[in-house]
Amino acid sequence: NQIGILLLNYILKGKKRSGSLKGNEFVVSTIVSTRMTKDICAQYGISYKDVLTGFKFIGEQITLREEQGNEKYLFAFEESFGYLLGSYARDKDAVSACMMVAETAAYYASRGMTLLDALEEIYHTFGYWAESQKSFAFQGEAGVGKMKALMERFRSEKENILPAGTVKRFTDYAEGPATTGLPVSDVLYYELEDSWLCIRPSGTEPKIKLYFGAKGND
Repeated sequence: NQIGILLLNYILKGKKRSGSLKGNEFVVSTIVSTRMTKDICAQYGISYKDVLTGFKFIGEQITLREEQGNEKYLFAFEESFGYLLGSYARDKDAVSACMMVAETAAYYASRGMTLLDALEEIYHTFGYWAESQKSFAFQGEAGVGKMKALMERFRSEKENILPAGTVKRFTDYAEGPATTGLPVSDVLYYELEDSWLCIRPSGTEPKIKLYFGAKGND
């Protein structure tokens, strides 16, 4: 998340400074990644698109938006160390990401700043976001059943799994495009005041994953 916003802010700042930011650009990230991305894109007047977890959804969105309109893809990332600068790969591209991290570090070094200083500067502008993830493993066939039962319980209780009045909006991505605008997925999302929580089973391991994000003034 921190690398993602460092790169995004550097790219947008540079394009604005050179006058090459036209306003028809768009950025893609996932629903479990930092929400600061939306705020940065809004500040620079460009479009932001949320997608489900996984770079295949990011690649799909790049193709759709480029084919359906005059929008120009700019940058994408997900919280699990995936970054994409050009649209040629349509998947995580560590080579270009490493190059861009080096360029970003060099730029801030020329200003007498480290990447940590740059991150603090971004936080000062957009608010102090912090994110975390917690995984719970369930072993064997019984574990799979327990995972399913837990997700069913969370889904039936909706926002009531958290203290009354704290959830501002609850989204069940199993309801599909008509409700969420995204494909059907076994994901539950809770928006609170300046914080959020997302619950989903892993697509590759017998785990339930919880993602958190919170924003503060310092």
